[in-house]
Amino acid sequence: MKEEYKNCVMTTYFDDQKTDLSDCYVIFENERKDIQIYYREDDYIVQYAGPEALPGHYELTCIKGAEGKASLHEVPISIATNNILMVGMWKEGGRKGTWLIDLIK
Repeated sequence: MKEEYKNCVMTTYFDDQKTDLSDCYVIFENERKDIQIYYREDDYIVQYAGPEALPGHYELTCIKGAEGKASLHEVPISIATNNILMVGMWKEGGRKGTWLIDLIK
């Protein structure tokens, strides 16, 4: 079963203290055992994908648009509304930082 979040907001924090805010698209598949993240950077689409390593914790590899690795962990922020944030670390080439994704359907 596919679970799609089409209106997510991604905040990217860079190691040089720059911050970037962008839209992204998140897909969970195989009962949330696999995740895909899509976002636009400049004139191209970047895609990260990977499996669930531990419950709610994903290890990702960039498979389109860049060369990188990342992690994301689900953080429930409201049980009443079922809002979920995903937070983690990323590294692309010589750049690294953290990211936060607000899952919004």
